[in-house]
Amino acid sequence: MSKDYKDVLGGGLLFATGAYALGVALFDLPIGPLGRMGPGMFPALAGGVVTTLGLGITLSALQRRGTPARVGLRSTVCLLGAILLFSLLIPRFGLVPAVMVASLTAIHASDALRLPGKLLLAAGLALIAVLLFGYGFQLQVPLFDCCPRREKSRGRR
Repeated sequence: MSKDYKDVLGGGLLFATGAYALGVALFDLPIGPLGRMGPGMFPALAGGVVTTLGLGITLSALQRRGTPARVGLRSTVCLLGAILLFSLLIPRFGLVPAVMVASLTAIHASDALRLPGKLLLAAGLALIAVLLFGYGFQLQVPLFDCCPRREKSRGRR
């Protein structure tokens, strides 16, 4: 009997990711009581939920038939490239350019949208990132940093 290996793989990845987040939160961060939650409370709760969902998806996928999982080279390169580009661009150019470039790179993994739709989606994601992280969470990340500053070296004279 063939198993639904796509969901087995996806559920296993969710389980592993959630278990990792839960472990880091429990062992490395203070949880605190509910009245004074510590920085580990949300990652612990999120990790627990993701771990449970991953386990449920994996167990249910083992009980049904499915098609073999195939991983496309284009989608893998685009998604990993988007993560790499985001991490390289955000400290140098700011949140909005980093989200735009990473989004366009990730969207390129699919042919579902044409260029105007891809640009509109990337702009929408950048707007959501600005509203959520820039204004909602008030993270100290520049939204635009088009002219990166060079640190002056403090050499001895």
